[in-house]
Amino acid sequence: MRGKVLAWAMVALGLMVGAPAARADLLFEVNRTNDLPDTAVGDHACDSRPTLAGDQCTLRAVIQETNMESGFDGIDFNIPGPGVKTIAPSTPLPAITGPVEIDGYTQGLAHPNTKGVGQGDDAILLVELSGENTPFGTTGLALDPGASGSVIKGLVINRFSTGLLLKANSTIQGNFIGTSPGGKVARPNSFDAIFTEPANVQIGGATAAARNLISGNGRDAINGTGDVNVQGNFIGTQRDGASPLPNVGSGIELYNSNNTIGGARANVIAFNAVDGITMFNTTQGNSVLGNRIFSNGNLGIDLGGDGPTPNDAGDADTGANQRQNFPTIFSATRPSSGGVDITGRLNSTPSQNFTIEFFRNPPGDEEGSRLIGRFPAVTTNASGFFNFSAHFASPVAVGDRITATATNASGSTSEFSRPRTVVAE
Repeated sequence: MRGKVLAWAMVALGLMVGAPAARADLLFEVNRTNDLPDTAVGDHACDSRPTLAGDQCTLRAVIQETNMESGFDGIDFNIPGPGVKTIAPSTPLPAITGPVEIDGYTQGLAHPNTKGVGQGDDAILLVELSGENTPFGTTGLALDPGASGSVIKGLVINRFSTGLLLKANSTIQGNFIGTSPGGKVARPNSFDAIFTEPANVQIGGATAAARNLISGNGRDAINGTGDVNVQGNFIGTQRDGASPLPNVGSGIELYNSNNTIGGARANVIAFNAVDGITMFNTTQGNSVLGNRIFSNGNLGIDLGGDGPTPNDAGDADTGANQRQNFPTIFSATRPSSGGVDITGRLNSTPSQNFTIEFFRNPPGDEEGSRLIGRFPAVTTNASGFFNFSAHFASPVAVGDRITATATNASGSTSEFSRPRTVVAE
């Protein structure tokens, strides 16, 4: 361990003379699954049993040690033996107070996902952080405000009350939260998988490796009172992205403005017992674009948490996401040449720009199972209307149901429209 610390300190010095960017100022390596504390906090070494040869570095000890460091530190894993290594503390771990990168993919043959959104998740995760022995109310990992810039990746986090409590600007990528290491069985965190307090948090990202699986939890997958950017994740499914492993609450609950759900890379948000996405209070600017949202217990997108929100003339009402009006679909017809022809109208704020997205759903579903096309920039007239007529070439069958959303210029996305069943030409 001390050798590794020295090596990374030398790399850090190299940064001053133009060397490639290092991951961390100091690198620590967890090599034990037990829960012993560090015996000499602040000595730049992680060792829970100094009477034994070599450093006996536990996760608890390394958090204690990194909390005393002033720079950005790395936490890797090299626990002896094959298979999944389970770390099951008996009391809450210390909150993380300084910036760190915790990288579970450094354990053994672990590796991140390489597959696209429609192809499942082939990640292998070999470090499980389990709350099975902790008292009620325990958080798996907590980032305090001083931990801004931290990264957590490659961990299985389950059976706590809350999986992650994030009070710091941070990045959460490539984890399984609320499931078994295999990603097919629920091992629920009894409340939320991820709870964010005022902070900017990236959950997932634009690459396949960034995908989180956040499923099987006792309440919401993501409960956001900070600003969250949620991209490329599976929320409420098994690791295949298609089989159910629901969260008992909503997939995502938002209590703050200017969040992004999807966009650069779609999420799959499905099978959750309440809504796919619920927005509360007077939040606005919450963009929900390009995602696959289906088979949730109530609505795919619920503005206000009070069920379907009717449109109002001119869209002058207020509330969650400004209670943005959804488009009205007049017809959905499958021509003999394939694809689908859609007509309809958006009635909203006069002389404003909007993005309209269209989705295909199987019979019986009325959320947004698969994006088939979009109008990226349309403008309502002085009376607040935009009439549309479009052909999309995406495969659509007679009997499928078409829905749409509207997102205004400030980024507020509507609920899904009322569905229109596809008929033959």
